[in-house]
Amino acid sequence: VLGTPNEETWPGVTSLPDY
Repeated sequence: VLGTPNEETWPGVTSLPDY
């Protein structure tokens, strides 16, 4: 994962750990 995605860049990322 590039950087630290959020709901704006990657919808549903809140369900996953931030890499």
